[in-house]
Amino acid sequence: MNRDANVLRRLMPLWILATCCGLALHSTAHADQTPVAVCDWAFTDDLDITPADLSSLLVWLDASTIEAADGEDVNVWPDQSGNENDLTAASAQPPFLKATGANGLPSVGFGQELDRSDPRFMDVVLPEPHQPGDGPAVFAILTIPEAIPNTMRVGVVWGNYQSSPNYNVEVHTNGRTRWYWNNGQRNLFGSADARQDAPVLVSWHRNAAQSRIETYLNGTPDIQNTNPGTTLAFGQSWRLGFDFRTGGFFVPLIGDIAEFALYDRALLDNERLLIEHSLATKYGIETPYRRIVMLDGSGSFDPDGDSLSYEWTVNGELVGTDEMTPALLTCGEFEATLTVTNEAAQSDQCSVSFEVTPGVTGDLNCDGKVGGADLGILLSAWGPCADPDNCPADLTGDGVVGGADLGVLLSNWTG
Repeated sequence: MNRDANVLRRLMPLWILATCCGLALHSTAHADQTPVAVCDWAFTDDLDITPADLSSLLVWLDASTIEAADGEDVNVWPDQSGNENDLTAASAQPPFLKATGANGLPSVGFGQELDRSDPRFMDVVLPEPHQPGDGPAVFAILTIPEAIPNTMRVGVVWGNYQSSPNYNVEVHTNGRTRWYWNNGQRNLFGSADARQDAPVLVSWHRNAAQSRIETYLNGTPDIQNTNPGTTLAFGQSWRLGFDFRTGGFFVPLIGDIAEFALYDRALLDNERLLIEHSLATKYGIETPYRRIVMLDGSGSFDPDGDSLSYEWTVNGELVGTDEMTPALLTCGEFEATLTVTNEAAQSDQCSVSFEVTPGVTGDLNCDGKVGGADLGILLSAWGPCADPDNCPADLTGDGVVGGADLGVLLSNWTG
C-alpha cells in the first residue's frame, strides 16, 4: 500500500465519524459579534432613590433609624451605608432626638444655646483611612436658628480639623457655607444664608478631575470655585457637629441634623441632583425645578449573550452607567447617547433627541409653578404670534395670545 493510501486509511474513521455524528473537523472558534445599542426615554414622576443607591457611600445617617423617644439622648447613631460606621456620642452632653424636628420627621439636636454652653457632638473611627480621591461629596439636612448673630459661626458639620491633612465642611458667619481643605489650602465661603429656622439641604462637593470645588444650598449653587486643592488621603478619626480642636476657636454646631451622607469619591452632576431631589422631596424642601427623564437601554443586547456595560451621556455630559438611568433636566432640547460595551470590548451607540417641557400647562418659565412670573410672560406676548410654531404663551394653539390663553393660565394657577 502506497503512502497516500496509508494516509487515507488513517483519516477514514474520522471522516465517517464527522459524516454520521456531526464532528467538525474545522475550528469551532468564531469572531465575537458587536453588541446592539437600543435607547429610549420617557418622563416619569416615580424616582425611588436613596443615598445607598450610589457607589462609594461611606457614611449615611438618618435620624428616623434611631431608637429613642423624643428628647432622649442619642448615644449611638447607626450608619445605614452598610459599612457599620456608627457614630458615638463623644460630648459630655450627648445629642438628643427631636421626634418631629425636620418638617414632621425626626432630627438630632446638637448645640441649642447661642452661648455655646451645651456643645454636643459624635465621633467615628473609620476602619480604613478616608481616601476620597477626586472627591468627596457631603450632604446634610440641617435646621439652623435664625437668631444666630451674623458675626457668630454656626459651626462645623463634619471634619477632622485637629488632624493633618484635614478638611471640614461648615456653616460659618452670616449662615454661609464654608469649605476648608488641607490646612486652609482652600478656605472658601459662600454667600447664601442657611439660618432659616426650617430644614435646609446643604451639600459640599469636590471634583478634582474637573477642577471644581462647590457647595449648594437647597439645590442652588453657592460656592463655585475652579481650584479644588491637592488630592489627599485622610485619617480614620472624624467628628460630626464639631471639629477636633483642643484650642483656638470653639465652634460646635448650633442646630439640628436630620440626615447626613458622605461619599468617598466625586459625584457626577446628575448623581448630585438625584440625591438632592430625594432628600428635598423627603423633607419638603423646595429646590430648582427639574423634570425626571428615565433613559432606557433595556432593549440593548449582545448577539453572543455577553454581558453589557452601559454609559449614558446627555448633551455630551456623563449622567450614569446603569441600563435604566434617571436624569434630572431643566427645560430645553437634549440628545441622550447610550454606549454599550460587551466583554470583548466591542461597542455600539445609539442616540435619542427630545425636548423637556414644563410639567404644568401655563408654567412659561419652567419653575414648576404657575404664578405671577408666568402671567408677566403671557401679557408681554399679548397679540398675534410672530412665529406660531414658537409661541410658548399661546396655550390654546390658535396663533394668538389672548383672553383664552389667560383663562388657561389662571385655571392652572398655583401661586
